[in-house]
Amino acid sequence: MTDDQLRQIILDAYDARPETKEYFEFFLNPDVDRLLSRLEARLQKEYQRTKWGRSKVRTTVIKRCLNDVITLNPGPAVVIDALMLALSGLALTDKFVELNEAQKKLGVWILKKVVDCADSAMIFSEIAPKIEEFMHNPAHRNSFMRYLADNLELPFRH
Repeated sequence: MTDDQLRQIILDAYDARPETKEYFEFFLNPDVDRLLSRLEARLQKEYQRTKWGRSKVRTTVIKRCLNDVITLNPGPAVVIDALMLALSGLALTDKFVELNEAQKKLGVWILKKVVDCADSAMIFSEIAPKIEEFMHNPAHRNSFMRYLADNLELPFRH
């Protein structure tokens, strides 16, 4: 391929797919605060989906939002912040509406992902206090937190 053909392919991909555009924009100007604020807005919109006192949060949408951040490869600390943001949102949602089993399992998946990410980046000792604080936060005392504590093989039980 010539340089011109390669440029044209990149420009076409940039115009055609929002994910590609987001990737290039983050790659050229890695603004972590903007990335996390956009994630927070997308998550809040999803957490507000309710009907008759029950949560209508779509686990696939939450996972897609998180995977969009992870695929940008912003670094383990940012990925962990994004995961903890999603986990906090689930805990707060459960204070107002009832989460179903799949949504609670999503919380377990997120927390395990936090632990795996921290462990693989060798920063678990830095992240463990954050996780412990989250698990023991009095504002998060609800059925979701009990579910997390009961379904994890971690030393964070209440």
